[in-house]
Amino acid sequence: MRALVDYLFEASPRATIVMSTIITSPWDNVEDCVKSANAQIRQVAMDLIREGKPVVMAEMHHDQGLPNRVEKKHIGKDNMHPIDAGYFLMGDIFIDSILDAEEQGWLRAPVNNGIAFDGEAERHAEEAKSEKQTEEKKPEEHAKEEEKPNTQKRSLRAAIPIISLN
Repeated sequence: MRALVDYLFEASPRATIVMSTIITSPWDNVEDCVKSANAQIRQVAMDLIREGKPVVMAEMHHDQGLPNRVEKKHIGKDNMHPIDAGYFLMGDIFIDSILDAEEQGWLRAPVNNGIAFDGEAERHAEEAKSEKQTEEKKPEEHAKEEEKPNTQKRSLRAAIPIISLN
C-alpha cells in the first residue's frame, strides 16, 4: 500500500490522496481479513499524515465507533455489496474526506502533464480519429458497416463525469 501511495505522489506531486478502509463483511472469516487489512491501511495513512503528506482517511468500517458507517444490515442479498443505503453512507464519508482535504488547502490543479484536466481532450481525439477513419473508407465499406450493429465500445473516460471542487 505504501509503495502505491509513494508512486502516486511521484507521478502527480500535487495530488491529494483519499485513503479508505474496507466496509464490513457478513462472513466472519472474511471480516477477520477485512479488519487486518484495515489496520494496515490505517497505519500507512497515519504514517503519511505524520510525514505531512496530503492524505485524508475515509473511515468506512464501523469498528472504530464512528457514526453512520456501513454495517451488516447495509449489505445486500449477495452478502458482499452494500444496498443503496450503504452506498449513500459511503458517499457521505468520501464527501466529508474530500471536504477535509479542501479545508487543508490540498485540492489543487495537477501539474501540466499534457492530459486535459477533465479528460475531454482524449475523448475528442478519439472521436476525430473515428471520423477520419470513416471518411477514408470506400463507399462499399460504408454500406457493409451500416448493415452491422454498432458494437464499438465507448471510452470509459468519456462515460465518467469529472467533478471539480474549485
